[in-house]
Amino acid sequence: MSFMARGTASGLDLTLDPPRRNPPKRIIVHLPQNRPVLKMPAGVEVVKRTGQSRRWDYAAVIEAYRNLRRRRPSQFQVWSVCRSPPPSTSPNAGCSL
Repeated sequence: MSFMARGTASGLDLTLDPPRRNPPKRIIVHLPQNRPVLKMPAGVEVVKRTGQSRRWDYAAVIEAYRNLRRRRPSQFQVWSVCRSPPPSTSPNAGCSL
């Protein structure tokens, strides 16, 4: 089996070499509405979905990760809030946050 989706400025070019021994009943590709399909292989269905509200390029992923780290305290910060070190069986036992 081989499936390739090649994006161009005018849309997507889908190619499929389906499995021969145990072929699936259906092959469904979920695509955003703003991605038209230029070439559709036989036996493939396309289901349209709404586009993403945010562009997820490399810089956006790094920014989201940094914001996540700022909102959630690290393990060191949680331990420094505790008055006595918790037992080794439960990392947050004896600590009220």
